[in-house]
Amino acid sequence: QVNQVLTQLRSGQVRIRAEFASTDGRRHVVRLAYTSVVTTGQPGQLGVRFPGQKRFHAATTGRKVTHLGRGSGTMLARTDRFGDEGDPTIATRALSWSRPPSRILFSPTNEATFELDYRLVVPKHGSVHLGFADSVAVRTTSAESLGAKAQSDMMAAPRVTSPRPGASVHGRTIKVTG
Repeated sequence: QVNQVLTQLRSGQVRIRAEFASTDGRRHVVRLAYTSVVTTGQPGQLGVRFPGQKRFHAATTGRKVTHLGRGSGTMLARTDRFGDEGDPTIATRALSWSRPPSRILFSPTNEATFELDYRLVVPKHGSVHLGFADSVAVRTTSAESLGAKAQSDMMAAPRVTSPRPGASVHGRTIKVTG
């Protein structure tokens, strides 16, 4: 079963939360490809920056990006990597995720089109969550800030799984896991 919720915030940021649940008591492997397009709207050289990188690089058709870290992260795409910061005709887009894709694959014909590929394992009787946020700002520092906020908002709230609710525990030391 797939439950997906899309929320648009007042800031213009769009957030997607997806839950993949096993309803038949079996383990499932789910392969997903989330496709995205960065609209440039003007002549310029599209630039992309992946987690851990300091500067924008040219977007390249057919490029495959792997090793995107662990946990949440943000990819930045700038409509003109050589454009002046603060130019209102140029924007930086922050695409944030709750868990890194196994790869980002750029279209073989259009460097502005790419997909985030995932392989998720849904445990039997369990579920897996995936979250995204799409933010846009004129200044790169503002987009970075929106991406960082989105990443922290996607961190799952702790959930106590042991001891079970209502359990009675005795002793001096109690181990809580979750």
